Amino acid sequence: MELLFVSFQAPVFMGKGINYKLGWILNQLENELDKKNFFEDVDLSFIVLPEYFLGRKPRTYEEIKSSQNYGRLKDWSKEHDNVVIVPGSAAIYKKDKILNQAPVVFEGKLLGLITKNHPFGREIEYGVLPSEEIFYTTIKKVRLGGVICADLWYPNLFDRKKRPLDVILVPIQAVVPSRDLIDYGRFLWQSLTVTRSKEQVAVVVSADLAPTKLYSDTDWYTSGASYIIDPTFRFTNQNEFHQGIKNCKKKSDFCYMKISLEKIHEYKEYRRKMFYNYS
Repeated sequence: MELLFVSFQAPVFMGKGINYKLGWILNQLENELDKKNFFEDVDLSFIVLPEYFLGRKPRTYEEIKSSQNYGRLKDWSKEHDNVVIVPGSAAIYKKDKILNQAPVVFEGKLLGLITKNHPFGREIEYGVLPSEEIFYTTIKKVRLGGVICADLWYPNLFDRKKRPLDVILVPIQAVVPSRDLIDYGRFLWQSLTVTRSKEQVAVVVSADLAPTKLYSDTDWYTSGASYIIDPTFRFTNQNEFHQGIKNCKKKSDFCYMKISLEKIHEYKEYRRKMFYNYS
């Protein structure tokens, strides 16, 4: 089974609402990916956008669904029934608390919500609470999981024995406290995504905002740490290294990689044989 992975390194749209941002996503899907027939020669595709791309202002999920462009996105998803899309996360009211959640859309329906377990930095000030929800499902024999940003630092959220994964989708904001640390932010996330990918023998797809000053009242910048990691890659030179680790360009852009599910499972079997009690 041939799998396609797409990470969108999206721009920061200050002051723009969800409908505008969903319109931007649809423009990329229809005018960039559809015209290049991205999804025709693969069995299943996965698309990820950054953390809080849909907004930090708390709202209900019903408000998101009422957006005109959310309806268009679901219609696009119906027509592209081999594509799983995570259009970024948002601050969501759930009863009397605020959670950081990212919708997962497949075949025109809400497949589930990826929920952040460990809020970080300013989102704690905004009232975002921790959660114990874990997103895990199987689509066409592909075992899929998702976490949001800092949760990737917590390996205990993944259980290779109870919930073996083939793919991990990760909306992120790789924020650093000054512009001169942007390269460090990318290096940090490259190290983390490679570690989790090798550890879990799963493709890891992170999507970050393009390097931009994030708040007007601070010097914090996003890093552009949008990565796709092939867990099976080995390399003898720099060219081969970059075939297994894909980083989107610094500007607003997307990157992609194709990987066979059989190749992933072959490497899982190799790990089981080489390491005692490895699942």
